[in-house]
Amino acid sequence: MKSVLIAIIVKDTQLVTEGNIKFLSDWCQKNSVYRWQIVFVHSSNDDIDPKIQTLIKSNNNFSIDFARVFFDGKGFKLKSAWLNHNVDIYSYVNLELIGDIDLLLDIVRPVSLEIFDVAIGSRGLKKSVISQNKLKRIIFQFVTRLYKFFANSKIYDLNFGMKAASSTVVFDLMPRIVENKLFFDTEFIWLIENFNYRILEVPVRWEDLEGFSSYSLKSIILYLKILLRLKFTSTMNI
Repeated sequence: MKSVLIAIIVKDTQLVTEGNIKFLSDWCQKNSVYRWQIVFVHSSNDDIDPKIQTLIKSNNNFSIDFARVFFDGKGFKLKSAWLNHNVDIYSYVNLELIGDIDLLLDIVRPVSLEIFDVAIGSRGLKKSVISQNKLKRIIFQFVTRLYKFFANSKIYDLNFGMKAASSTVVFDLMPRIVENKLFFDTEFIWLIENFNYRILEVPVRWEDLEGFSSYSLKSIILYLKILLRLKFTSTMNI
């Protein structure tokens, strides 16, 4: 039986509810084909709710842990979660997608079977069902096409909130990533492709609940700079 780590990034430990724990416990028990470990990565100074601690101690379906990372940025938090655990497959699930966690099975399975080294959810595939306002959709497509142009890539989505990777990929590529904030996922995908790891995109059903885009003019300019850095330095790191 292969072991799978699920890393879930939360801003505050108070966002981890009893409902979350019970739901994940039932889900892990239902899908016991894998040996699950879950780590909530946070930057909060608050202690874990005693009710949550009691619930965790009484759980026998999976291992659960909390990891405090004070550095700001998804990359720092995900690196800390992944590189400090020893499992066969490493995954990430956005907290808002816990209700759709069944998709994780479709993402983990091809990595577990060693058909692919990495699998990611993708909003850009034709089979994906997406609900998103028009402006944000245009920005998403523009950012993706910029990447495809610079990287000569066929990837349709860089940063959907669910992915899985083999231990080989994680320990080979994670230490090489320089960008640890907004565009962490871009550099991760870039390295996966440049090191010729096999990557699979999985169709998703997704509704955008955020009322604004995370991309501003300033962030687009930063994105261009990062793509240029990757374009002209990636071959030196291989």
